[in-house]
Amino acid sequence: MNKVACKEVIYMTLILLFSMMYFPEVSAQTWKNPMTMDNEWSQYGMGDPYVFKYKGVFYLYVSTKNREIGAKCWSSVDLVDWKYEGNVTDDATTLGAYAPEVMYWNGKFYMYSSPRGRGHYVYQSDSPTGPFVIATNNFGKTIDGSVFIDDDGKWYFYHASDKGIQAAEMSTPLTFGESSITGALMNNAWTEGATVIKRNGIYHMAYTGNHINSRGYRIDYASSKSSPVNNFQPHQDQNPIILATEEDAFKGLGHGTMFIGPDLDSYYLTYHNHVSRSGPIRQYNFDRIAWNGDKMRVLGPTNFSQQSPELPDVYDYFNRVDIGKDWEFPNNGQWSIVDQDYLFQNSLKENGDQVGMAVLSTTSEDNFTAEFNFKETARQGSNAKLGAIVNYFDAKNYGIFTVNNDSKKLGINFMVNGRWGTEELVDILPDLDFTEWQTMKIEKFGTNYKIFIHDLLIHEIKREMPKGKIGYFSSACKGAFGFIALSNNVQGSAIFDVYKPIPGSFDAVHYNSEGEGNAYHETSQGISKLYIRKDNVEMVESGLGGYAVANIKTGEWLKYNVNIESTREFNVQITYATSVSGNQIKLSLDDIDISGVIELPEVLGSEWGSIIIKGLKMTAGYHVLKLEAVSGNFDFYSLKFEKASNKSFSLMNDFNTGIDSLSLKYADGDWSLSNGALMSGSFGKYIIGDYEWSDYSIEADINYVTGTDAGLIFRARNPSQGRSGNSPEAG
Repeated sequence: MNKVACKEVIYMTLILLFSMMYFPEVSAQTWKNPMTMDNEWSQYGMGDPYVFKYKGVFYLYVSTKNREIGAKCWSSVDLVDWKYEGNVTDDATTLGAYAPEVMYWNGKFYMYSSPRGRGHYVYQSDSPTGPFVIATNNFGKTIDGSVFIDDDGKWYFYHASDKGIQAAEMSTPLTFGESSITGALMNNAWTEGATVIKRNGIYHMAYTGNHINSRGYRIDYASSKSSPVNNFQPHQDQNPIILATEEDAFKGLGHGTMFIGPDLDSYYLTYHNHVSRSGPIRQYNFDRIAWNGDKMRVLGPTNFSQQSPELPDVYDYFNRVDIGKDWEFPNNGQWSIVDQDYLFQNSLKENGDQVGMAVLSTTSEDNFTAEFNFKETARQGSNAKLGAIVNYFDAKNYGIFTVNNDSKKLGINFMVNGRWGTEELVDILPDLDFTEWQTMKIEKFGTNYKIFIHDLLIHEIKREMPKGKIGYFSSACKGAFGFIALSNNVQGSAIFDVYKPIPGSFDAVHYNSEGEGNAYHETSQGISKLYIRKDNVEMVESGLGGYAVANIKTGEWLKYNVNIESTREFNVQITYATSVSGNQIKLSLDDIDISGVIELPEVLGSEWGSIIIKGLKMTAGYHVLKLEAVSGNFDFYSLKFEKASNKSFSLMNDFNTGIDSLSLKYADGDWSLSNGALMSGSFGKYIIGDYEWSDYSIEADINYVTGTDAGLIFRARNPSQGRSGNSPEAG
């Protein structure tokens, strides 16, 4: 059923615009880029979007219009429905507050902003919704300030420059050292909009370049294995990770935040799109991030309906009067809900030193991520502690992770068959104040527990424990216990069942999670010891970043949830490796064959190869894609789907009669006609045809003038001008 690519021929300067059919979009969902909000800045919109989480609620801040004072804020628990929280400051220095970002530490919220791009100020508040008041003088450092806190509690400030993103150490949330070059640089020019995360010991930075008014505004990313301030290496094989220039309604994408979503496991990247130079007017967008080992892939940019962000499997905001039936209290204590905001334990001592336990009724899976928010309100003695319960099987089997605000120790202990083990005590950051709200996150994968406070990795420990419940614990202290959540995903596993957008790319290892016979068929036995999947699908380190599915043999298959933008033809590029001949595959959609049997040619040596399968007729909406090995043995790395126009054509233009405007797709630079030739006196791009063409032959006459370079562009996508939108070379 698959079509062999027809040989399309172009005799330079041709181009044919095919009549386009209208294909209906996926039925409306709750999330579609670009998004609009109530009370956006008039004629300015939602530029430089920053998302920040506090006690289970996400807060969104955007740049302020040049002639306005303040910083607007919205809140959401699901990233889809946003509530306008108002203007969070009326300080006069926030006139035109660019790219405000907010950090929380020990009961205080710090907002960093660059009013009209003229240096930076810090503002302080007791609430994420303000009022924020000025806390520093202007300390300079250009624009687009962003803050990152490392596991050791050190703070770092990032900002834009013409030498790339620069970083400065911070001795307090209000004081800043000298800046240095990080290595994150785009196009050897001005680079802005940094956002930094740390995952599995590696620092990842996303950053933006090409002037804000350029259609080619875009996001790259770089990683550093050694430092949050230097040695960042751009991922040239992947960059840009966000770029779109071909549609007037969805172009100029950049400047956002990387953050973990409501399910405690999925990462997202925000960004804006450019609507108009007047303002400039911009809109809010966000897309999922998929991790394959330490390789980051954005499932976007998208501007069609997407599956809503996943929520935790169980969670509680305590936004009610009565505790209800979902909680149990094995060790009594005096528990109640206060202000429809948090669970309160109001007894200092009962049953000896152990005061109270509150356990949520839902049992976790073997692997999970859990979040806990709490603070101490009163204590009795130096041994007072409070914190989290995990793997609560019964009153004789569970684990506790507690903090002591006096000793600044994390205490870890497990009760097995009614007997406590030896408590492990771990130093935590000395300036953390647990009489203010703090967030603890626990990731369990296999026997390994990772304990975070405010996303800072504090400790890891291994322990065998049965499945169980989560909850709160206090001993010799009163405590307030806020938002709690449990997700049966960890280390990025939530991406497995997400409906991956098509057009788009995704990794082979991100197949569905329903197990043998449902998500995959694997004939080998044993458990994969690579990557984070614990099934019997074989894995191998790819050399391309992350992992690949290994040794796919005759009759084996994998299934993927996909979200197809429109009903039409697509081409797919499959990246694979095999040293043997006789490999055949086929693709199906909802168990309907869409490809026929496809040969996978042998790849010489140990390199990865790719094949493009053309003319796949796919239907809009949510579907299950299946890749099946008809015969052979091969490794499988990724799929990349693109909209396709596979009709045969033959066109010619000799420029004797002028430029065919119907064939012109894009042009920049200085182009003119002279004696039947298309000429350029400077750097420029001239693109004709259809972005969806894939295979063709070109014959062209090119005359090189002394001192210039010239050539042909093949399979051009997303062309643009750079800098302020007037530089063909920088685009």
